[in-house]
Amino acid sequence: MFRVSSRVGGHVDVDAPNWMVALGEGLMTVGDTESPDRLACERLMNGTVLVRDVRTGRGYSVQPLDPVEETEAEPEGEALEADGDSLNEEEELEELDSEHVVPIELVRDTLAAIPKAADLDAALALAVSAGVRLTQSRGGSALLLEPEGLRFRYVVGEHAHRLRGMRIPSGAGLAGFSIDTLTSLVVLNAYADSRFDRSVDRHTGHRTRNLLCVPIASAGKAWGCLELVDSAIGFSDDSLGEMELLGEAIAERLAQLSSP
Repeated sequence: MFRVSSRVGGHVDVDAPNWMVALGEGLMTVGDTESPDRLACERLMNGTVLVRDVRTGRGYSVQPLDPVEETEAEPEGEALEADGDSLNEEEELEELDSEHVVPIELVRDTLAAIPKAADLDAALALAVSAGVRLTQSRGGSALLLEPEGLRFRYVVGEHAHRLRGMRIPSGAGLAGFSIDTLTSLVVLNAYADSRFDRSVDRHTGHRTRNLLCVPIASAGKAWGCLELVDSAIGFSDDSLGEMELLGEAIAERLAQLSSP
């Protein structure tokens, strides 16, 4: 169950399998006929997804409702907790409309934070989350090489719970190719690339459209890769270079951990 909010039509509760389906059904229900065709999205800590139509600039929110909230009406304007700040529904939409991620500042701050992260997982979270924000991607992951194969060590996105900890064979798919050849990749049509491993999509039930992959490597040694999928704004040469910097920073952290 989701609560879909639009400035044009107010809000409505929708029973749907995921937030994207909920958004479409919710907008039809409230009579917002301007269906968004190119979306920029951000998922808040409380699970709410903030959506902006890149073409029109309109903002929407899709809030998951737990079983208690499904039967109890939420007071109008009730605050939502997001990253420690108290925001009501209208403020969330305004924040999304005005939000502007400055790539240079975000990358700089993330590069400075990675060496200070409490542990490897925290460092991976910093890199992947920064990449998702930079490219407005549907999801992202950090895959690390282990004796048993290539493991999804850190994952964010709608299907994170299904992928986290999952292993694929070393060398499999575009991730394996990136690691084996120390090559960074932007693939605009995943299913048109013969190197793409569809087994992960079969596992999640999601069809990947585009992806970016950079190796986590330094001095010719690879530990894994960073991968982003389904960018709402499209992957660019700039975003590839920014992710390469983050991959190198993670590699340096891993090199320190493995040194005697």
